[in-house]
Amino acid sequence: MSTRTFFWWKSAVPAVLLLLAASTLCASAAQDVLVKVPFDFQAGGAHFGPGEYRLSMDSAVAGSVIIQSADNTRRAVLLTRKSISDAVQSAPVVMFRTYGESRFLSAIQGVSASQRWEVVPTAAQVSLSRRSEQSMVASVSASGSGTK
Repeated sequence: MSTRTFFWWKSAVPAVLLLLAASTLCASAAQDVLVKVPFDFQAGGAHFGPGEYRLSMDSAVAGSVIIQSADNTRRAVLLTRKSISDAVQSAPVVMFRTYGESRFLSAIQGVSASQRWEVVPTAAQVSLSRRSEQSMVASVSASGSGTK
């Protein structure tokens, strides 16, 4: 075996093992939240009507949220800013920022209140927030379907 081949195997094997370990840890950290939303809202660039939704945090990519309707007809992948604080137990909560009659999904507090995913605002939401005098936050209680 040449020195070049030996060096390649010596560096490639640990890198592959590290990648496998990282992807396993990310997959085990994913969690789902089920929520019944009584109003129309925007999530990313998609419009969603009242209904039941599953929000899957960190399942596609760490720091992302997938929102999917219970009947599987609507789906969106959202970029978020994930924050982690001291561990506190609390029921999951889904928050919406409201400007008049327009509502935007703004944050998801996970099964543990120590994990929170804040949805990155769209250009439409930023524009509306600049024109509005005041926004309100509407919170909807959710239920955790556990970790994946």
